[in-house]
Amino acid sequence: MRWIVITCVLVSLQALGGEIDPPSEFLFKASHTLVAGEIVGSTAEGTIELRVRETLHGPDPSARILKVRTSPAWLAGIDRGDSAVVGYTRYRRSATRPGSLELRPDGPVVLVSAGLEPALFRDTPALRALLMRARDVANLRSRGYLEEVTKGLESTDPQLQNYFAAELALRESLQVALNAGDRALLARFVGDKAAHPSARAMLLAAAAAHPEHFGARWPQDAAAAVVAETGVVASDAPLSPLPNLVRVAFDVLDRADRKIALAPAERWLASSHTGLAEAALLAIRRSAPEREREVAMSALANDQTKPAVRKLVRDHLRRLRIMQNAIERERADDARR
Repeated sequence: MRWIVITCVLVSLQALGGEIDPPSEFLFKASHTLVAGEIVGSTAEGTIELRVRETLHGPDPSARILKVRTSPAWLAGIDRGDSAVVGYTRYRRSATRPGSLELRPDGPVVLVSAGLEPALFRDTPALRALLMRARDVANLRSRGYLEEVTKGLESTDPQLQNYFAAELALRESLQVALNAGDRALLARFVGDKAAHPSARAMLLAAAAAHPEHFGARWPQDAAAAVVAETGVVASDAPLSPLPNLVRVAFDVLDRADRKIALAPAERWLASSHTGLAEAALLAIRRSAPEREREVAMSALANDQTKPAVRKLVRDHLRRLRIMQNAIERERADDARR
């Protein structure tokens, strides 16, 4: 089985303070269903066909061959005959009755949330045991569960890395129990280029947002390393989860007012992602303001700069001129006083 994971739930420092459920809670909401079965087919439009063998949560499907939709991008890793656990819902928020749910007219969809991108797993005894333990509220607050979470980050399955990263990022009861050894493990994980980018982004954002639990220094160092070492070409690949990781890293550095070397920031002007190029320009302003215009002009002179980034740089230079003119007028006014 070849599994791919695409980032659909963008991680941010602000989002971690919102009403986002840990995946172990989200899967078991009353409006959600969790089933296990055999993949019998899929379509290019994004429909999975699953022969349901067991219902783990929620009502039994009305048909033994369940048809459930997801993004076609995720189906590249689905093979006929695979055993899978799938979380899905038949409901959506009502557009006319706030706080209410209504049946989806287009049928059930695979769940997507933090740590569940999507809620589609290999069906293994270890996964079954994990999901069943998720119903034990006392266990989810224990030191034993924290140890399970940190060990789970070392899984070779990227889906499980992402699941456990979200559990830690969204459970303060686990964060307050972190010790020095745990923090060192998390720093290594966030810095591991082979680890799932979404899991790294989730933990980096959580660590920066809660230095009292995770530690104050390593998240900034990790963010600087992400900006300096993540491949720009790899980030430009279709459906890559790397841009979100880099975006989080720039955000962490900006909020900490952390200065970085010019070269690591400048390299992101070669990206096709305008958000990363803009974050790079702002990082350059913070770290080397005397070089800001020079770097921007160099990007415009480079025929490899992507059209959307080129437009962004022109707008950035225009705003820079306006800002500099305002500063010069203020200085002139001060000199006349």
